[in-house]
Amino acid sequence: MWGMLMKVVYIRVEKGKVIETSILDGDLKDIAKKIAREALEEWNPSISEFIVLRDEEEITFKLPISDKLMNILRELPFERKNDKEIVLKYPYYTISFDNRKIDDDYIEYKVILIGPYIDDDFTTWLETLAANITSEKSPPEGIEEL
Repeated sequence: MWGMLMKVVYIRVEKGKVIETSILDGDLKDIAKKIAREALEEWNPSISEFIVLRDEEEITFKLPISDKLMNILRELPFERKNDKEIVLKYPYYTISFDNRKIDDDYIEYKVILIGPYIDDDFTTWLETLAANITSEKSPPEGIEEL
């Protein structure tokens, strides 16, 4: 789950565009800490917050699922919802290191999303999720983008 060896997907997005997607091997939390240290070097504390969020997303899979997928899910927290579905509590980290706080909201320019690798289709879904976090948003009038 949070502390075990597995394949981990790394997705870097900037202003709504996927810049890099990689598959890494290791412990999810150790990889998250390593990537956070690397992102810290890019962070400009004069204009941005540095945020590492740990979260879970509930993902429903319809049964039956392939043996390959079941072997991956066994390593993650899931429960059988009923005879036709299982629910995965997908753990992931989001590292935000180029953003602007406007009132009670943040405009995210660069983020890295890190989570267990499931398959290529799921990675594409994660890329969309990450890109949406940083999709082109105009700062409010009077706020200058650097």
